[in-house]
Amino acid sequence: MNELKENTGRGNMTLPSITCSGTIKHHHETLIGMAQDALERKEYELSVILSTAACEMLTERAFRLLFIYRNIEYLYDSVIERQWEYNNITKEKSRNLYIVLSKDDISKTFSGWSEFHKHYKRRHEIAHRGKTVKEEDARKSCQIVNDYIKHIETVIEKKQT
Repeated sequence: MNELKENTGRGNMTLPSITCSGTIKHHHETLIGMAQDALERKEYELSVILSTAACEMLTERAFRLLFIYRNIEYLYDSVIERQWEYNNITKEKSRNLYIVLSKDDISKTFSGWSEFHKHYKRRHEIAHRGKTVKEEDARKSCQIVNDYIKHIETVIEKKQT
Protein backbone atom coordinates (compact mmCIF):
# COMPACT_ATOMS: atom_id res chain seq x y z
CA MET A 1 0.00 0.00 0.00
CA ASN A 2 1.34 3.41 -0.95
CA GLU A 3 1.38 5.51 2.19
CA LEU A 4 2.87 8.78 3.26
CA LYS A 5 4.20 9.44 6.70
CA GLU A 6 3.63 13.13 7.29
CA ASN A 7 4.19 15.17 10.40
CA THR A 8 1.39 17.71 10.62
CA GLY A 9 2.10 18.94 14.12
CA ARG A 10 0.07 16.16 15.72
CA GLY A 11 2.73 13.51 15.66
CA ASN A 12 3.37 11.07 12.85
CA MET A 13 0.34 10.55 10.71
CA THR A 14 -0.16 7.94 8.02
CA LEU A 15 -2.15 9.08 5.00
CA PRO A 16 -3.41 6.81 2.25
CA SER A 17 -2.29 7.45 -1.27
CA ILE A 18 -4.43 9.39 -3.75
CA THR A 19 -4.84 6.21 -5.80
CA CYS A 20 -6.58 3.04 -4.74
CA SER A 21 -4.11 0.38 -3.72
CA GLY A 22 -6.32 -2.43 -2.56
CA THR A 23 -9.93 -3.50 -2.36
CA ILE A 24 -11.20 -0.31 -0.72
CA LYS A 25 -11.94 2.30 -3.35
CA HIS A 26 -11.97 6.05 -3.00
CA HIS A 27 -15.30 7.75 -3.76
CA HIS A 28 -14.12 9.06 -7.12
CA GLU A 29 -13.23 5.53 -8.24
CA THR A 30 -16.67 4.25 -7.30
CA LEU A 31 -18.38 7.16 -9.03
CA ILE A 32 -16.45 6.85 -12.28
CA GLY A 33 -17.27 3.14 -12.27
CA MET A 34 -20.94 3.99 -11.82
CA ALA A 35 -20.65 6.50 -14.69
CA GLN A 36 -19.20 3.78 -16.93
CA ASP A 37 -22.01 1.43 -15.92
CA ALA A 38 -24.63 4.11 -16.71
CA LEU A 39 -22.98 4.65 -20.08
CA GLU A 40 -23.25 0.95 -20.90
CA ARG A 41 -26.94 1.03 -19.88
CA LYS A 42 -27.42 3.95 -22.32
CA GLU A 43 -28.18 6.36 -19.47
CA TYR A 44 -26.00 9.03 -21.03
CA GLU A 45 -27.08 12.03 -18.97
CA LEU A 46 -26.61 10.11 -15.71
CA SER A 47 -23.18 9.00 -16.92
CA VAL A 48 -22.09 12.61 -17.47
CA ILE A 49 -23.41 13.71 -14.08
CA LEU A 50 -21.76 10.81 -12.23
CA SER A 51 -18.46 11.40 -13.98
CA THR A 52 -18.59 15.04 -12.85
CA ALA A 53 -19.23 13.90 -9.30
CA ALA A 54 -16.12 11.72 -9.60
CA CYS A 55 -14.09 14.78 -10.66
CA GLU A 56 -15.36 16.79 -7.74
CA MET A 57 -14.67 14.08 -5.17
CA LEU A 58 -11.14 13.63 -6.50
CA THR A 59 -10.55 17.38 -6.53
CA GLU A 60 -11.70 17.66 -2.90
CA ARG A 61 -9.34 14.84 -1.91
CA ALA A 62 -6.48 16.40 -3.85
CA PHE A 63 -6.96 19.76 -2.12
CA ARG A 64 -7.01 18.10 1.30
CA LEU A 65 -3.78 16.25 0.55
CA LEU A 66 -2.09 19.31 -0.95
CA PHE A 67 -2.81 21.32 2.21
CA ILE A 68 -1.33 18.49 4.27
CA TYR A 69 1.76 18.09 2.05
CA ARG A 70 2.43 21.85 2.26
CA ASN A 71 2.10 21.68 6.07
CA ILE A 72 -0.80 24.13 6.07
CA GLU A 73 -3.60 21.74 6.91
CA TYR A 74 -4.75 24.14 9.63
CA LEU A 75 -5.80 26.58 6.87
CA TYR A 76 -7.92 24.08 4.96
CA ASP A 77 -11.29 24.81 6.54
CA SER A 78 -10.93 28.58 6.48
CA VAL A 79 -9.80 28.62 2.83
CA ILE A 80 -11.91 25.85 1.36
CA GLU A 81 -15.10 26.37 3.35
CA ARG A 82 -15.35 29.92 2.00
CA GLN A 83 -15.26 28.70 -1.60
CA TRP A 84 -18.22 26.42 -2.15
CA GLU A 85 -17.16 25.69 -5.72
CA TYR A 86 -13.59 24.75 -4.86
CA ASN A 87 -14.16 21.22 -6.11
CA ASN A 88 -14.71 22.51 -9.66
CA ILE A 89 -11.21 23.13 -10.94
CA THR A 90 -12.54 24.80 -14.10
CA LYS A 91 -13.41 27.80 -11.89
CA GLU A 92 -10.64 30.36 -11.80
CA LYS A 93 -10.35 30.66 -8.00
CA SER A 94 -10.14 26.92 -7.54
CA ARG A 95 -7.69 26.49 -10.37
CA ASN A 96 -5.47 29.27 -9.06
CA LEU A 97 -5.44 27.73 -5.59
CA TYR A 98 -4.63 24.33 -7.08
CA ILE A 99 -1.77 25.84 -9.10
CA VAL A 100 -0.28 27.54 -6.03
CA LEU A 101 -0.48 24.39 -3.91
CA SER A 102 0.55 21.83 -6.53
CA LYS A 103 2.86 23.88 -8.78
CA ASP A 104 0.91 22.31 -11.66
CA ASP A 105 -0.64 24.79 -14.09
CA ILE A 106 -3.27 22.29 -15.10
CA SER A 107 -4.65 24.45 -17.91
CA LYS A 108 -1.25 24.03 -19.59
CA THR A 109 -0.08 20.62 -18.39
CA PHE A 110 -3.31 18.67 -18.85
CA SER A 111 -3.65 18.01 -22.58
CA GLY A 112 -7.40 17.49 -22.23
CA TRP A 113 -8.11 20.85 -20.62
CA SER A 114 -10.30 22.14 -23.47
CA GLU A 115 -12.32 18.91 -23.61
CA PHE A 116 -12.58 18.96 -19.81
CA HIS A 117 -14.21 22.41 -20.02
CA LYS A 118 -16.65 21.04 -22.61
CA HIS A 119 -17.49 18.21 -20.22
CA TYR A 120 -18.36 20.66 -17.43
CA LYS A 121 -20.53 22.71 -19.82
CA ARG A 122 -22.24 19.49 -20.94
CA ARG A 123 -22.95 18.54 -17.35
CA HIS A 124 -24.32 22.03 -16.61
CA GLU A 125 -26.69 21.83 -19.58
CA ILE A 126 -27.94 18.43 -18.42
CA ALA A 127 -28.32 19.29 -14.74
CA HIS A 128 -29.72 22.80 -15.06
CA ARG A 129 -31.38 22.95 -18.47
CA GLY A 130 -32.65 19.38 -18.91
CA LYS A 131 -30.63 18.78 -22.08
CA THR A 132 -29.96 15.31 -23.39
CA VAL A 133 -26.67 14.03 -24.77
CA LYS A 134 -25.68 11.55 -27.41
CA GLU A 135 -23.70 8.44 -26.66
CA GLU A 136 -20.60 9.94 -28.30
CA ASP A 137 -20.62 12.95 -25.96
CA ALA A 138 -21.22 10.81 -22.88
CA ARG A 139 -18.26 8.64 -23.89
CA LYS A 140 -16.12 11.76 -24.36
CA SER A 141 -17.09 12.88 -20.86
CA CYS A 142 -16.17 9.57 -19.26
CA GLN A 143 -12.87 9.47 -21.14
CA ILE A 144 -11.84 13.02 -20.28
CA VAL A 145 -12.75 12.45 -16.64
CA ASN A 146 -10.60 9.31 -16.59
CA ASP A 147 -7.78 11.37 -18.11
CA TYR A 148 -8.30 14.08 -15.48
CA ILE A 149 -8.19 11.49 -12.70
CA LYS A 150 -4.90 10.11 -14.03
CA HIS A 151 -3.44 13.60 -14.28
CA ILE A 152 -4.39 14.60 -10.73
CA GLU A 153 -3.29 11.27 -9.28
CA THR A 154 0.11 11.63 -10.97
CA VAL A 155 0.58 15.17 -9.65
CA ILE A 156 -0.45 14.23 -6.11
CA GLU A 157 1.67 11.06 -6.08
CA LYS A 158 4.73 13.18 -6.94
CA LYS A 159 3.97 15.44 -3.97
CA GLN A 160 4.12 12.45 -1.64
CA THR A 161 7.75 11.66 -2.36
